[in-house]
Amino acid sequence: MPKELRQVVFRSAEVIEAVTAYFRHRQLKLPGGNIEKFEVSDSPVTLTLHVMIPGEQGSEIRQLQIKTEELAAALILHCINNRIPLPAEASKSLRKVGNDQVSLFVVRESRH
Repeated sequence: MPKELRQVVFRSAEVIEAVTAYFRHRQLKLPGGNIEKFEVSDSPVTLTLHVMIPGEQGSEIRQLQIKTEELAAALILHCINNRIPLPAEASKSLRKVGNDQVSLFVVRESRH
């Protein structure tokens, strides 16, 4: 039985946009400040945000880890909001691409 394979690659700016929109959609708060950088880890794919928090004693960097499930949900929501079609019945997984990109890997079994 044939399989359909799709890979949607998100650039770093799109990953940040997807995560912030997901937190806003879920009414969750990100630490106030600017996202200075982020790191994508492999196996499992997770995202670590480095947020610069301004304060009276100077700024501090706070790290926030985004788990695989949250990151996948954020990227799927980003696809929905931007009308990027994803088959609902397909299996979906994340893969790290390069240093700062994430791909949503979609596999669907044909029904013949």
